[in-house]
Amino acid sequence: MENVIGQRNLKVRKEKYYLRITVKGRKYFETLHVPFTGRKAEEKEAIARMEEKLRLIRNENFSTTERKEAMDETRTKVSTATIGKLIDRYKTAAAASGIKKETVRDYINSLKVVIRTKHPGDPSNLPCTILTDDLVIAYRDSVLASRPKTKGAQDTARRTIQSTLTQARAVFAKWTYTDFKSLKLPNMDGFLRGGMVRAKIKKYELPAHHLIKKTVKAGRALRDPIDGEDEKAAALRQQLFLAFLLTYDLGLRAEEAVQCKRSWFRKDDQGIHWLGVIHREDEEYDPKTPRSIPVPALIYADLMELGCAAELLGGSVTARRNLIQRSLAPWMRSLGWTRNKCAHELRKLRGSFWRSKYGLDRAHAWLGHSSYQTTLDYYAQLPDEPEPMAVDDDLEALRKR
Repeated sequence: MENVIGQRNLKVRKEKYYLRITVKGRKYFETLHVPFTGRKAEEKEAIARMEEKLRLIRNENFSTTERKEAMDETRTKVSTATIGKLIDRYKTAAAASGIKKETVRDYINSLKVVIRTKHPGDPSNLPCTILTDDLVIAYRDSVLASRPKTKGAQDTARRTIQSTLTQARAVFAKWTYTDFKSLKLPNMDGFLRGGMVRAKIKKYELPAHHLIKKTVKAGRALRDPIDGEDEKAAALRQQLFLAFLLTYDLGLRAEEAVQCKRSWFRKDDQGIHWLGVIHREDEEYDPKTPRSIPVPALIYADLMELGCAAELLGGSVTARRNLIQRSLAPWMRSLGWTRNKCAHELRKLRGSFWRSKYGLDRAHAWLGHSSYQTTLDYYAQLPDEPEPMAVDDDLEALRKR
């Protein structure tokens, strides 16, 4: 950091002018949003902005909120990029860094969700100066206010807030700094650190044993024809059976089940495995986490016999997603499930069986979690009862062949 001759409180750091002063024991280190070029014109502008900020700092008549708004006044006058340009630059940087398209899409959508709290509609033409701690606080308060005041609902709202803000802020990850440098972004500290809430992790709890048993038996029974059913009902039942195998028996995420292809399976001397390491230029989707999952021979036989030629579930991407979200979920709720993401509950159930039977290491690897803590927090150990595992493993009896 360098001093400016004749200006005790004006500093230069990383080719920018800053104000640095201590007033009544409180330290201020504020950017003046003026680049340092060595020319007198920029120095005069920096001095003018510094004097304005000094006046505001020393003015005891300003309330905390008013002082903050006044000190940020110069910030809004600085020419900065729009949200649209920011998003375009992020997409380019993410593509160069190998970030998956699905991840980029989720992060951008989360950023737009936060912005639309105060700025409805398309935010593309809005300046980046709107990204402040006030925006974060407005988003947080709106989510909390929209949920029931019960403890459970508020805890869920806090987890939603934390998840959305984490994804929105991921757009400004450290690896993007070089790409964003030419955009002349405003100070992002408020947006990146403000408005956080403490979200207590909700530990996963297994559903009642009778519901597990009922679900597994009903899922296996989907394979069997029903007397008097028409062709359309039979096709839907078969599709539900395949979705059940992919989400429950293989523990796949919903989107992995939607995109799953025959080519993602390998059969050799080592057995049968579902491969989460597929990457081909002619495929638009890659499984979220590289991993290899062992597949029971009977499950593999059913998938190959009943699955479609390319994607196992068949139909368009929209039709396959609707199968998971609008057909599998109602089927599970008819059995007594009340949780939100039913397909993911089958994955959690499979993860619990794996963890109980094979241990944490294998469950973590097969589920494809980025950390062991995720497996510990959201995938419970089964109770020391032999019956749940018997229900899970006795495939022949449950199929009623």
